[in-house]
Amino acid sequence: MPLSIAPDDGEGDAYGKSISELQTGIVVSDGAISGTLHYVENYTNFSSAIDEQEGNYLVVTVEADPDATVKFHLVGGSKGEITLTPDDRQVVCRIRDKNSQSIRITAEKSGKRNVKNYSLTGLTLEAKAG
Repeated sequence: MPLSIAPDDGEGDAYGKSISELQTGIVVSDGAISGTLHYVENYTNFSSAIDEQEGNYLVVTVEADPDATVKFHLVGGSKGEITLTPDDRQVVCRIRDKNSQSIRITAEKSGKRNVKNYSLTGLTLEAKAG
């Protein structure tokens, strides 16, 4: 059962911010994600919690069988595992520490399960300006 993560390009939108505002040069290969996450402030559509409205955000789309149950987990994040709907598999996550966080995606269908893990150590997290 195919399962992967694809980087979203700069042309799209993620919770009211253009993807190019959030990230550039994102590449997914061999269980690792690299590229640059820009520092963003006032990202109010991401979260109502003030301390979650600024930082570095990664935008990816999970690619899997439309009939599979797909779960996304930012290991080391604050939300836990989330189940994605077949019509919206775009994920935006706040990356605080590329060395201690990682991504795990799981797809299940007809008793079969596929799990993939992705390292984030190749990301560059831009610092807050000023």
